[in-house]
Amino acid sequence: MVQAEPFGEGHALQQGRPQIGVRARGAEEQRGGVRGAEGEALTGRDERIGDGARGLVRARAGVQGGRVGAREAGREDAGADAGRAAGQPGPLRRTVVADHAGRIACALGAGVTAPGDGLLIVGTCLASLVATGAVDLGGEPAGLYISTDRPGHWLRAMPAMVGTAALDRVPATTGARHRDLDALLEAAPPGASGVRVLPYFAPSGERAPFVEPGLRAELLGVSLETRPADPVRATCEGIGYAARLCLAAGLAGTLAVCGGGTRSPAWTRLPADVLGRPLRVVEGEVGARGAVLAAAARYGIPLDAAAWTEPTGVTEPDPDRAAYYAKGYEEHLELLARARERARRRPGPLTGFTGC
Repeated sequence: MVQAEPFGEGHALQQGRPQIGVRARGAEEQRGGVRGAEGEALTGRDERIGDGARGLVRARAGVQGGRVGAREAGREDAGADAGRAAGQPGPLRRTVVADHAGRIACALGAGVTAPGDGLLIVGTCLASLVATGAVDLGGEPAGLYISTDRPGHWLRAMPAMVGTAALDRVPATTGARHRDLDALLEAAPPGASGVRVLPYFAPSGERAPFVEPGLRAELLGVSLETRPADPVRATCEGIGYAARLCLAAGLAGTLAVCGGGTRSPAWTRLPADVLGRPLRVVEGEVGARGAVLAAAARYGIPLDAAAWTEPTGVTEPDPDRAAYYAKGYEEHLELLARARERARRRPGPLTGFTGC
């Protein structure tokens, strides 16, 4: 959270993630559609947003040329000066809030608002969010509740330490590259020919849905017959099992998925099978959509939330594979329980926190 006050005309917004401002300017300056952080054109409904909606947040927040200032220079400045002269706070004060990794905005942008609905963010970290109308402090002390802008509405968050970052480690041991991921997943059968991976690669262990600082990744079931594709698929299956365990914190409705992992069709199909439920795939600056929807609601500007949160596709699970992975999940829990016991007996100092 960044508290910045007061912001007047000509005072640049300074905070820990300056690329946010850069991206905002880039989105505003593009013609014919919004562009993403890497410069790729976003298609579909992004191109139908319109200049008025794209400029909503900037206009309402008083952002001018990448700066936060008076929304209407002159008139509002005069009002602020008069208020200060009378000993009253002026209207130019701004509170700028940046939640951790934009998870609230991502949930809004994915349409995750009804209690029981969830969002899985498949990024460097593996973050699961479930909308809820109640705070339950029982159970294992892990994860967090995030308050939203609506009274009585929270997000139950389980941000596991490692998501796709595991795929930076395992394929490298086989000489594979990221672009080979789909082919590798197709080359190995479900169950990865008996290879199992507990994907707890963070040097600081795990923080959700349980806290185990000594836990480390494990690669099991390798033999002379193991092919390069097997540990890659086993890693993705392990990530899927970890996601299923995180989502057990309250998922009862629909599930949306976003993040870099959704760029791989084969990878997107795998968690649908492991989780045994359809995945609403949402793409295209999901957090930015949520920020605009929140601003529109705040200022009473009508927007079609259903259109803004429409998924780019729905990935259905294969019934046979879902049944297979339901048994695999039980095996994963058994392996994890034994690994946690070993972690508690493992000597050595704890490392520093890493993750997002």
